[in-house]
Amino acid sequence: MPAVLTAASKLVCPHGFDMLATPGAVVLTVDGNPVLVRADLLNATFACAPSAPGNKPCTKVASIDDGLSGTLRIRDEPVALANALGTTDGTPPTPWHVTSAGQTKLEAS
Repeated sequence: MPAVLTAASKLVCPHGFDMLATPGAVVLTVDGNPVLVRADLLNATFACAPSAPGNKPCTKVASIDDGLSGTLRIRDEPVALANALGTTDGTPPTPWHVTSAGQTKLEAS
């Protein structure tokens, strides 16, 4: 089972810039860090630089294509998992992904 994502997790766009995800509800924590849910990822931003002239930099999450728990929810939102991935709003559309869950104590499916 994949680890649950928290505010200590590291998610990046393909250009290596960090995703800035702010937990909306601090209901569950792991090692003092709030757990991230679908809404937190959908509201996340990037501070990305354009990869080539004419390309739009990644600024926000466009989709979550995988990595949401089917069993663990917080306030009716599925918890985000270490296998989460999706696309950004950059042009051309580019994938974001998890590089570190930031914790190993809590897993979910």
